[in-house]
Amino acid sequence: MIRLLLCLAAVSAFGQDPDFSYPAKPLDVRVLQTEKQSGAEIRDLTFAGANGKRIAAFLVLPSGTASAAGTLYVHWYDSAEPTSNRYEFLDEAIAMARHGMISLLPETMWSDPNWYPSRVQADDFKNSVEQVKDLRRALDVLTAEPRVDKDRIALVGHDFGGMYGVVTAAVDSRIKAFTLMASTTSFSDWYTYGKFRLEGEAREKYVAQMAPLDPVAHIAKLKVPVLMQFANFDFYVPRDKINAFRKAVAKPNPLWLYEAGHGLDWQAERDRKAFLIDKLHLSMESTDIIHAYFQARNEGDPVKIEAFHSADFRETFLGQPGGDLAERKKYYEFDEAVHGHFEYRFVETAKDS
Repeated sequence: MIRLLLCLAAVSAFGQDPDFSYPAKPLDVRVLQTEKQSGAEIRDLTFAGANGKRIAAFLVLPSGTASAAGTLYVHWYDSAEPTSNRYEFLDEAIAMARHGMISLLPETMWSDPNWYPSRVQADDFKNSVEQVKDLRRALDVLTAEPRVDKDRIALVGHDFGGMYGVVTAAVDSRIKAFTLMASTTSFSDWYTYGKFRLEGEAREKYVAQMAPLDPVAHIAKLKVPVLMQFANFDFYVPRDKINAFRKAVAKPNPLWLYEAGHGLDWQAERDRKAFLIDKLHLSMESTDIIHAYFQARNEGDPVKIEAFHSADFRETFLGQPGGDLAERKKYYEFDEAVHGHFEYRFVETAKDS
């Protein structure tokens, strides 16, 4: 009987379903500085997290007063990289502002380069739950912006940002599109790395404790469009983990493999922008149009392909050579985009293997 009670206690302590709810408290957004760059407004601000701690973030807004889509960008962790913080996606957010998108780029618990080696492994589950709550608070900040269209909200996450991002997307219905970048299937994959390596029963208990947070289980719950981006030369995410994500997510959601490392590359960035433009119904420039066309052909989507050949599309986006100056400029830019597209490297669609 005593042994049975001990086993029941172990079950309650490990593998419990996390509670991601948090009390409604004032966001207490404080704008520290505002600057303009490439037509976008960048607000350096802080807000109150789920437990009251101050969280720094960038809010990037397009010019004007029109309604805009919103995206929460969650950065990666690499202690040797200067972009292992809210700066990782800043240039991308500024570029996307031109398309009519407002972005929030928050700091996370791994923004500190010394976070991983100085953390306490026994607190990983509790801290992970708190991090998801803080990302939901970040969504509160984003959707509180008056210009944000609450029906067009996306989340982009890289590495740890993708792992915590997919859990957030699974438990928060405000997310309408999601991008996962170079992440692994379980937090125990990375939280037992290096000096935190565990063996035997200790490892089994830790894996069981963290299992309710496993990104591969949460991504299977998503009912929204998902883009998955991985790399062929990623030391940290082997092919079996990539295939596990591929099998967990319902098709036709794309999974792309790039000839790159864990940080991915410019081609992944362009594909990611195209995904956001498509799913959030953002404005398109000439290069975006041709990229979307080639993606439609690669995916074999007959409806999208036919739309690009329609008379309305040609008249709206291309004009005809020999028309007025604006039409000729638009046609020239599109022609240049066609040639520029063939600078792309081959991108592989992941197969289940």
